Amino acid sequence: MSLEQLLVSWCNTRELGSYTREFEAITRKFVALTRELEQFTRELEQFTRELGQFTREFGTITRKLVQYS
Repeated sequence: MSLEQLLVSWCNTRELGSYTREFEAITRKFVALTRELEQFTRELEQFTRELGQFTREFGTITRKLVQYS
């Protein structure tokens, strides 16, 4: 292998290493965002359950108000 080929290979390896580090950083960000999305989903599910409970209670109160009016 010539010196030029070795130099090109070395540069390509460095460039590949740079891309690998960037990919790893993006992957870490993606994992963090996925965790945040999972947490948001759990909170949204909890909110939905609470909203359902509130809606049922509001319906009960409304029926009683109509009944007593």
